[in-house]
Amino acid sequence: MEDIKVKHTMPVLDLLPIPKMNLLVSASMDSNMCLWTLDTLRGKSIHTDHQKGIFSLEWLEDNKLILSAGLDHDINIWNPLVTERIFFLKGHNHSLVGVKWLKGTNQIISADVSGMFRIWDVRTFTTVQTFNCPLNEINCFAVTAPPKRIIAGGRKLVFYDYDEPTTNHLADESACLYVLYNPVFYTFITAHPRCIKIWDATNGTLQSVFRDLTPKDITSICLDERKRKLFVGDSRGRMFSINIKNGAKMKKFKKGEKTKNKDKEDISSMFYWGEACVLLAASWDGNVRLYDDSDSSEEGIKKYTMDKHKDSVNYLDFKV
Repeated sequence: MEDIKVKHTMPVLDLLPIPKMNLLVSASMDSNMCLWTLDTLRGKSIHTDHQKGIFSLEWLEDNKLILSAGLDHDINIWNPLVTERIFFLKGHNHSLVGVKWLKGTNQIISADVSGMFRIWDVRTFTTVQTFNCPLNEINCFAVTAPPKRIIAGGRKLVFYDYDEPTTNHLADESACLYVLYNPVFYTFITAHPRCIKIWDATNGTLQSVFRDLTPKDITSICLDERKRKLFVGDSRGRMFSINIKNGAKMKKFKKGEKTKNKDKEDISSMFYWGEACVLLAASWDGNVRLYDDSDSSEEGIKKYTMDKHKDSVNYLDFKV
């Protein structure tokens, strides 16, 4: 019987020993993942479903699965006894720097070069939380438990300590400010002071959590006409749009004028006029502002300010 030809043609970037299965796993820039027997050091199998180089490997002990990530935007999941991947996790828009299993939990953590982190539930392989690191670029990260901590490394180190509330069947420990229904993805969107949560409308399960979107409390949200962008306003007059699928920021909208009384900066209501690609935003300073959202630039241009109100504007609606 002819031996399987197992080898790498480019530098090996990560090694993963699995002593209980007598295996050593190697990952390379050639996009291949190879399995070797630890006792004989002979090649056992080669896995070729990655399209680009692999940077990171992880062993999911409780489920007996191998996780691999790299220049591809997806996380591949492998059974070491099968040569083809059994599943993949899709959600990042940039090359991945790693994937980690938080030991003692049901959570997988992945990160890409842009600083976006995603936390996955290994029981369902769905995203339960996303957040963005303030670094312009990260090169690596590590996780610890306990305490549940994520450490991101770029030009400096950023530390995150986190713990989900025990009442996960509830919307949030903080007040629910807005609830929107998205008929395109069959989801409910709930806005809370410190996060946005996405819920499956068919079974009520939590799909995603977008945290650290803004340093101040979220005060208002609205969807675009296609239901794929979410516009968010906060208590300091900041406005921006995010991708409703992954929480990535897309565009920001500036008020322009400075408000002397910071208690009047809250964005109280937002509305999106799809035909003209215009975002309308009302605030407690008594103004209603119109912004152009027609192009793909990173900043929406303010077109007009209606300043006839003498007091706070708490709600707005629009009719053609």
